[in-house]
Amino acid sequence: MAPTNSAQVVAAVQARLLTKKTLLVRDNKSDDGYARTLAEKFLTIRPDAAVEAYDSADDVANLVPRRMSDITREICASDYDQVYFAGRHDDLRQLVIALNDRVCWERALTIVTADDATVIEVDKENPEHDEFSEALRDGKVTVLCTALAHPDQWHGTPGRSAKAFAEFATAYGRAFGAGRLDDGQALMSRDAVATAVEAIRRDGVGDTMWLGVHGTGSVDGVTGRIDLDEHGDPIAKPIPILRINPDGSKSFVTLNTTPTDGLE
Repeated sequence: MAPTNSAQVVAAVQARLLTKKTLLVRDNKSDDGYARTLAEKFLTIRPDAAVEAYDSADDVANLVPRRMSDITREICASDYDQVYFAGRHDDLRQLVIALNDRVCWERALTIVTADDATVIEVDKENPEHDEFSEALRDGKVTVLCTALAHPDQWHGTPGRSAKAFAEFATAYGRAFGAGRLDDGQALMSRDAVATAVEAIRRDGVGDTMWLGVHGTGSVDGVTGRIDLDEHGDPIAKPIPILRINPDGSKSFVTLNTTPTDGLE
């Protein structure tokens, strides 16, 4: 049900989040497919982009924060105003903290990344988390991310998905009260179950039961129309763009309704 990593990179470019000279910061950890596919897709679109790499496998030796400080110095020594971050949220936090102490503090910086950033939380009792919040609040650092779903993405928009979301939000509120929806996980889970149920009703249980979820057989989900390709990946799934706030909450910015992996 989730947009592919490649589609998220494309959505960020199509939404014009990366209009200036952009540095790619990537995790070279060998077994992290999330970071690898984000970086690879970004480089197909921006093949001449400069790259600063780190390896999160080094975190056991506390080397990631040091490497983020090195990258911050490189950013300040250059004219980059934007960073595309291909890595996990814990490492993103370390980069933001390092940027809070940069010498080029007068220069506003924007970091764009993908959906793993939506799980970032802020514990006010944690000094490291407080540094992260300070950077976003006072350090002229903005973090934007593509996401799987957000409760505000259909606000003011008519249509089947908007109606399905309104019905789901009401049911969710009755069952769980004021639970979190801004990380998109509950919305994605609802659509995964609804799509599986619909596929089983049509074709029964099988290894390729998703093949009928296509064209006239697509499903109207709360996250958008669900139309799957032969691999089970969604086609042109709407992708929301969010801002990470100093308190760890996520604010809806815009919705890319036609992302495609075909952008080169």
